[in-house]
Amino acid sequence: MNVPLYQGGGEYSAIRQAKEQLGQARIHADVIKNSVRAAVIQGFSQFTTAKAAVSFNMKAVKAAEVALRGVRDEAAFGQRTTLDVLNAQQALLTARVNLVTAQRDRVVGSYAALAAIGRLSYATLDLDVMPYDPSAHLEQVQHKWIGVSVPGEQQNEAQSITDRLFPW
Repeated sequence: MNVPLYQGGGEYSAIRQAKEQLGQARIHADVIKNSVRAAVIQGFSQFTTAKAAVSFNMKAVKAAEVALRGVRDEAAFGQRTTLDVLNAQQALLTARVNLVTAQRDRVVGSYAALAAIGRLSYATLDLDVMPYDPSAHLEQVQHKWIGVSVPGEQQNEAQSITDRLFPW
């Protein structure tokens, strides 16, 4: 039977270190979890806010159109000036710009929410694109030891001369 009398505390130190590393890993996981939760909440709230802004701005555009029609009718009878008509047109233009901005914010918010939950991909969006295949790029550059050319890039004359002089 062999029992060491003095170990120098190495085993206990390693145990304490492992416990501290475990605690750090748990804290890091909690931080990541909270940041993902915040990103999801922010993306969804951005989407819902923009969605409400779109409906509000659609009503504002309709109201500005009605107001412009009324100002034009009054201007035809001499009750309004050309400046009043121009102001009404400017109000309509501003309402339309606000509507387009809100529609853009709604799309960005939906993409932010999808990205936060990990669902923003070409497949989810049903895009008609070719997915990136890293193995194709690897095959093109795998045995190249030196050079700055990128696969698919057109080489200029100096680069082709350099490649002929130094084929490795």
